[in-house]
Amino acid sequence: MSSAAERAVSGRAPRAGSGRAAVLALLAVVVLGVAVIGVVVIVAGAARGSRQVRLPATAPAPVIALPIGFAPIDRYTELVKNDQFTGSTLPAGWSSARYDNHGFAATLFTPTGVSMTGTSVALTATRRAVEGYPYQSGWISTEGSFSMLFGTIDFRAKMPTGQGLWSGLWLDQPDQSNPWGEIDVQEMLLGDTHTVHGSLHDWAPSTWSEQQSATLADDASTGFHDYQVVWQPGLITWAVDGVAYAQYSQAQAAAAGRPWPFDDGTGFYLIADLAAGGASDWGGAPNASTVFPATMQVQSVKVWE
Repeated sequence: MSSAAERAVSGRAPRAGSGRAAVLALLAVVVLGVAVIGVVVIVAGAARGSRQVRLPATAPAPVIALPIGFAPIDRYTELVKNDQFTGSTLPAGWSSARYDNHGFAATLFTPTGVSMTGTSVALTATRRAVEGYPYQSGWISTEGSFSMLFGTIDFRAKMPTGQGLWSGLWLDQPDQSNPWGEIDVQEMLLGDTHTVHGSLHDWAPSTWSEQQSATLADDASTGFHDYQVVWQPGLITWAVDGVAYAQYSQAQAAAAGRPWPFDDGTGFYLIADLAAGGASDWGGAPNASTVFPATMQVQSVKVWE
């Protein structure tokens, strides 16, 4: 996630020190260039209705529908991670933050911000000052236990709503890596639960950010959605509920004079968090209308390589 000066551009600051028939029908619709399900794509400018397909535990990777004009994407089929947050503890390989702000000005992430509901993991933000931070919340990651390079990533999650709340489903590299990249599968400024953002950040050797956005047909706080990225050499594709809404390529970055830190062979680990912003943060701070506690639920995380 970014420095205050960068947030307006990048949104997230680097951490401080630390079925089938429906799918086939969908593809036919995409080929015809008519309405696609899931999101209203700002980049493509086409309205789409909404339906989501929940994958069984042994399902292959989702078929990502590409709007006309999008580059072909690789098909990753080996399910290497299928974490269902349905137990009484986090799945193996996931851990919660241990009293760290992870670069956020107003939020301290603590283990108490993470709880299991029996059907999901709940990341809960509270308005309670600790160690100079006005808010506490939940953060989980696979740092030190699971990392990946290229594949399809799927976070299934349900958002809260409230001014100043800021969700993150993303991939990062260890602090001070060089090159050091970050791939944001999903960010939402939850005063608006219809706009989803996908971003790339290069923290080293240079600093640049690229952000794409789409408008959800559904309110993200009223149900679960699949937030997805297909990450292949030289190309990142963002999708919601199996419908791509944006792409960004190494060729585009090169044309803008930007290095590409995402294909260097160093693995990226997975993160899910819910933050409350400060006054100078992207999206601003909570206000009197923001209801606490506020909870983001993550039902599953899947990775295909």
